[in-house]
Amino acid sequence: MLNSMDDIKAATRQRGGDGKWFTPDAMRWWHSRVSDTVWPVTDGAYFVSSERPSPDYGTWEPRRYTVRFCSDAGSIDTIGNFREHDTLAQAKRHARAAADVHHMPRPADA
Repeated sequence: MLNSMDDIKAATRQRGGDGKWFTPDAMRWWHSRVSDTVWPVTDGAYFVSSERPSPDYGTWEPRRYTVRFCSDAGSIDTIGNFREHDTLAQAKRHARAAADVHHMPRPADA
């Protein structure tokens, strides 16, 4: 289980190839930011990133938000569509909902 952005970054570094996801160069290219809020689940965690593509894409685009899932093994997947949300609040609601329905083991005493 990943409980913080530090845990997520460490997992991606250990993975190798995906470890470049959080490098300064990668973050700068997309003008990326990540929210400190993390929704841990049994095999990883959900988090929110935001991206603002630069004129390298032809024009400045508005900052938009993406829900991500990082597995314990350090692989990051997009949940929904890239830059799907207009606001951080919308993306956080989506991430929380995804975590709520993510498979969670039943308590031992259930």
